[in-house]
Amino acid sequence: MEDEDDEDYEDVFGKPIVGEKGVELDKGMMELKLNTRLSNKSWQLDDDDDDDDEEDPFAEIDEGFSEEDLEANLQRDKYVQLCNQVNSLIDQLTPSAPDFQLSDACDQLFTIIVETPDMQVQMVSSHGMLAILEVLEGKQNRDVTIKLLQIINVVFFFCPC
Repeated sequence: MEDEDDEDYEDVFGKPIVGEKGVELDKGMMELKLNTRLSNKSWQLDDDDDDDDEEDPFAEIDEGFSEEDLEANLQRDKYVQLCNQVNSLIDQLTPSAPDFQLSDACDQLFTIIVETPDMQVQMVSSHGMLAILEVLEGKQNRDVTIKLLQIINVVFFFCPC
């Protein structure tokens, strides 16, 4: 059973007002506003603020992108993809890898290095030459050896370093 004293909600709606003839009138029923600690100004709209651009932080951003920026971004993305591909191919060059995997990795690496000379620097900086030498020491397959030596020749004779 509930007590009537427990449900007064004075902290939310305020204290009841005693009107004429001793009848209690609820202040909450008269104003229909909650008493809260937050300011009510944040909920009220002011018609003068709608046209005010000073408070809009995005009003000054220029949306114009030039085609040069787009082209530069595409070139940068292509370069990053090629760098990741070269690093992945270098990781495949291990003496314990099967011959077909080494042959395929060598073919792809050779094609990338010939078509994009900038990737020669990436291969050298990613320790690709060390991986090639390790494979040359451990493998006796003639096809893989020839492909690895071709990569070394391209890097040494045509490297822009």
